[in-house]
Amino acid sequence: MKGKQVPWAGIIFAIILLNIFTDLDLPVIPIIIGAVIFSMVTGPRRARQVGGGRPQGQQPPAPQQDPAARAEDDGRLPRIDVPRFPGESSPPPLPGQGPSGADQPTSEPPPTRPAASPTPGAAAYPSSTSTDPVVSLGQLHLGRLARELDAAARTGSDADTQRLLGEIEEMTRRSLMMLDGASGVPGSGRKEFEAGLRRLEREVSAARGEQPPGGKVARVVQTCSALGQTGRYARAHRLGLPGGGEDRR
Repeated sequence: MKGKQVPWAGIIFAIILLNIFTDLDLPVIPIIIGAVIFSMVTGPRRARQVGGGRPQGQQPPAPQQDPAARAEDDGRLPRIDVPRFPGESSPPPLPGQGPSGADQPTSEPPPTRPAASPTPGAAAYPSSTSTDPVVSLGQLHLGRLARELDAAARTGSDADTQRLLGEIEEMTRRSLMMLDGASGVPGSGRKEFEAGLRRLEREVSAARGEQPPGGKVARVVQTCSALGQTGRYARAHRLGLPGGGEDRR
């Protein structure tokens, strides 16, 4: 902030007017010299008063740095203070942090969820997906249909059982047509999958009309599970379905 400047022109003009209209006959030059000396003496003092009394050459105090800026300089994430209403509890600490929010080493990894129980009898067949697209697609659908048919047979729903048998029969027919119309590479498992589909087709025809669902439906479930897991037919073993389900061949 700068001090006020002395109005020299006004002072000189006022002295001239006084000399013209009065008989004072004031000397102009001595008055100007005295005013210049007075302004030179009082100018620095007025500037110090306007500047707050800080001595010349002293640096102003450095402003306080924000905690968030200090955290960024340290390479850490800044903390954001979120206002809370009265009575509101503080949020739980993040994983790896204590009650105060400080980072703490994790002691144990979080527990994993137990795997879902597979379809009964599916554990006997190690999972193996074929590289052939037709075979892998058929495995996917047959595995799903085997689980649904097993659930329908256990609940004793005749309508759902017959409907799913029809879906399996239609799926088997479409897969056989795709295998006949497409050529595969040796070792892709197409022959084993085709033989299993033909065996499944005969078992579905034999299980049609079985009420309540018994051993014939159980063999269909077992064959579908084997084809869905390994892509080939395996001898069925006893399942816990109504009516038994033991293959005596």
